[in-house]
Amino acid sequence: MSGEVVNELRRERLVAAQLLAGSSASVGPLLAQVARTDRVVADYRQRRGRFDAGDVEAGRLFAAFDGQLGQLPALRDQVRGRSVSLTTVLVRYRVAVSQGLAVRDAVGQVGGADAQIAEQLRVAAALSRASEYAGVHQTAVLAGSGVVLTQAAQRELAAARAGYEEALLTVADGSSGRWRSWLDQALTGPGVLTAQRFDDEVSRARVGSRLRVDAAGWVRATGERRDRLQRSVDTAVAEAAGGEGGDCRAGDVP
Repeated sequence: MSGEVVNELRRERLVAAQLLAGSSASVGPLLAQVARTDRVVADYRQRRGRFDAGDVEAGRLFAAFDGQLGQLPALRDQVRGRSVSLTTVLVRYRVAVSQGLAVRDAVGQVGGADAQIAEQLRVAAALSRASEYAGVHQTAVLAGSGVVLTQAAQRELAAARAGYEEALLTVADGSSGRWRSWLDQALTGPGVLTAQRFDDEVSRARVGSRLRVDAAGWVRATGERRDRLQRSVDTAVAEAAGGEGGDCRAGDVP
């Protein structure tokens, strides 16, 4: 369930970035996304209360994620008022997402899953990290579009792409043929190919030049790729958590 919250936080981060970057003049899309995020958060909190978090370390992770969720209203107010920098917003959302992913990493151990299921969940966590790196790269390019590329910004873009590729390699090396098939299916299609072309264009940008991308096209293509990848994560986690030997049903995973 924390995975669903993470998905909505990523979408909210993108909408907030579009608003602050000036590519959206209306707060309407942000308000709509906030409502969707809050519905998923409410569901998460209800299920979270029923989940056995007897493990001390897992309990600490849950508490940290809960704390990040509690800070969202103030951050959203700042975004709506355009009284916060885009960099600050991206950092804040990234911390919240990272805490959510940490909760997902801990689920297999908290649930008392056997070694095979716990390993499946770890591979799913690598998939989710790939999805997060894709989201970080997406918003970083959006924020830098039309701006002179600095060395620091170039390093950030390169690190996000490298993290994405490393996470996918972890999945390829540590998963079954069936899971690799899911990944292959997620990373095929016209939208994914378009995203790859955009990636190549961004990677060729040089320090001192202006980073120029079709912002709307970039958001569409990279959003489709991220969503396809995230669906494979959700499928993998649901199967692992609901498999034989697991102590929790897929719907009960925080």
